[in-house]
Amino acid sequence: VNAFLPVYIDEVLGASKEVSAMSLSIIFSSGPWAGPVGGWISDRIGSTKVIIATGLIGGLLIFALKEVSLGWGLWLTLWAMGLIQAIRFPVTEVFIMSQSPARHRSTIYGIYYSTMQYTGAIFAPIMGGLIDRFGFPAMFNFSAWAVTAVAVITSLFIWDAKD
Repeated sequence: VNAFLPVYIDEVLGASKEVSAMSLSIIFSSGPWAGPVGGWISDRIGSTKVIIATGLIGGLLIFALKEVSLGWGLWLTLWAMGLIQAIRFPVTEVFIMSQSPARHRSTIYGIYYSTMQYTGAIFAPIMGGLIDRFGFPAMFNFSAWAVTAVAVITSLFIWDAKD
């Protein structure tokens, strides 16, 4: 979804190209401080709960994108999306470290990072074609349901993990 936000904000919400491009900076603005806050929260309630909650909230925020208009509603939604991402990534990395044997960690991290970083490159052209065919609302719905489904499926596997 992040890759298509500037186009969505320009074409659907009617912002200027400058404002549309600037919208990505809102997502990433929480990065410097949200990771440590996520770690602090994880230390208190456990990484499993943080991973599950951020996954579910991430899906809800994609649903919210279709409901907000240009202005504060959009900016807050984008900021919250960035916040959730900045919290989830380091907490997930610590969870992987705590759950995997040391001799397999490099392989597991390799799989984790390749799926987290490069699936966007694989799915961006597919998603772009589907957006052209079905429109942004349909693809945001699909993405929101996909993120939510992954969060639910993941929770089934990690719910009883000791952290």
